[in-house]
Amino acid sequence: MAYSESAYEASKKYKATKIKRIPLDVQISFYEAIQAAAERSGEKVNTYIKNAITQRMERDALEGGIFQTSAGPNDKNPL
Repeated sequence: MAYSESAYEASKKYKATKIKRIPLDVQISFYEAIQAAAERSGEKVNTYIKNAITQRMERDALEGGIFQTSAGPNDKNPL
């Protein structure tokens, strides 16, 4: 199925207003370890990293920190 111009523009607008990229540089050996762990979990690297961040933030919140997102109630992973 072809990617229509209107779909492209909608995606571009969504990313411009709702998405923030976070560059992450790691050594190749560390990336390979992350990739292997993600594969064992049945996840993509991006999802694996987002889940790890979410878990850390939730753990920190339980220890007295604050964990808030602007995610809606149906968002499984707000990251």
